[in-house]
Amino acid sequence: MAVVRIGAGPQVLEAALLAELAARPPLQPVRVVVPSGSLRLHLGRRLVASGGPRLGIQVQTLHKLAEELLERAGERLPAGGALFDVLVRRVAAEEAELGALAALEDGYAAVASSVRELLDAGLDLIDEDPIGEAIDDALLQGRIRPPHHARARAILSVACRCLEQMDSQRVGRPSAVLRRAAEIFEKDPDLLPDPVILIGFVEEHGVAVALLSALLRRQNNSIYVEYPPDPHDPEQPDSAHEVAKSLVERLTIHGPVVHLSEKTPLPQVVLGKAPGMAAEAREVAFRIRQLLDQGVVPEEIAVVARNLRPYVSPLRVQLRRMGVPWSGVEEPGPPDAAVRRAKALLDLLHHRAETPVDRWLACLGSLPAAPGPGILFSRRVKPLRHDLRVALRVVGASTLAEIAAISVDGVTRDGFLPLPVRRGMTQGEEQPEGEDFSGGGRRRKRSYNRPIPTGIPRFLGAILGRIVLPGW
Repeated sequence: MAVVRIGAGPQVLEAALLAELAARPPLQPVRVVVPSGSLRLHLGRRLVASGGPRLGIQVQTLHKLAEELLERAGERLPAGGALFDVLVRRVAAEEAELGALAALEDGYAAVASSVRELLDAGLDLIDEDPIGEAIDDALLQGRIRPPHHARARAILSVACRCLEQMDSQRVGRPSAVLRRAAEIFEKDPDLLPDPVILIGFVEEHGVAVALLSALLRRQNNSIYVEYPPDPHDPEQPDSAHEVAKSLVERLTIHGPVVHLSEKTPLPQVVLGKAPGMAAEAREVAFRIRQLLDQGVVPEEIAVVARNLRPYVSPLRVQLRRMGVPWSGVEEPGPPDAAVRRAKALLDLLHHRAETPVDRWLACLGSLPAAPGPGILFSRRVKPLRHDLRVALRVVGASTLAEIAAISVDGVTRDGFLPLPVRRGMTQGEEQPEGEDFSGGGRRRKRSYNRPIPTGIPRFLGAILGRIVLPGW
């Protein structure tokens, strides 16, 4: 049966894993499965640094292992996972109990988050009635109020309808891959003949636990579980101890349990205060620079945050200033120009006639060039974009609807609109006594007579009612 090795801290588990791999016969294949790509890279580097035999050792994430199981079984991987949020929003919009969310800015995002958690927990179509009865019982027992009951029922309905449509259209999420991989491995364990070692798993649940349990029911497989000690008192378990203990219980492992006797060295914690994110990032970059100057390898240094997204830009700036080599691994960087234009286009589709002028102009750069009366689609859009923004503000147009209502003849003179732009200085002439012109020069008015592209108001008036697909 599978073996459970329990250690106090990640360093203890890592050392035991490396010792186990080093003791294996050369060329014997083995898989080390981890929960994340960053841990995969870390273990790969530690294996190389250990100097032991590495041929035949494969380190991969649980999701990649699940994909390999589907491929070995001859099944096609479900695609279209990026459409999940769109599908949830469309289905949720049909639920009367969730209609109030339509008035909020991206109100259905909360529904998408709840549906995602239900699917990750292993929701199946056959679970709709039992879960619905549990919700009804909670109402009868007074644990939830009627409005909450109605919304919970609506979210459950949305989740089941989305699951049904995803199955029929082969649109999958990672949870679908994990679930199917667990079913395949239960039927045919020989698809993975190599021994499997699991490490780094703590808070997995639902379909992930199902696959982990299936892997651990086979002989020669094992798992390393961390029971972390309290940082202030190593002799006492940390609060995360119960989380790890719960995982072992849910895995229903019937094999031997080995407690590693090694202790994790106490960390040296330094608490710092910063007036803002930029200062915090600057201090982090400075401390990393000090470690690098002391000879610490960059791959041995990590920056950990509860939510890294707000710190991405400040860290990029400060780490570059300090000359620190860095990688965000799986964390996406800040949006580039193409992403910003795409987001502006999404705002255009969402707000339609009420789209602000600046958001409309922001997405023009992503539109293809095409002949026609509208300068909107011309290659001349880019140099004219700033002039067009000024012109629209001069005539008081702040939304697409107001642009479409512009009367060109009423705001132009001979088809031209002088813009209130000044540029440069002229040589100061001899001034009368008593007049002070600082700098000895005079601002030169930029006689910026540009023709208003008359095709724009006419074009927008024609398309405002059709830029959004039905149901969006």
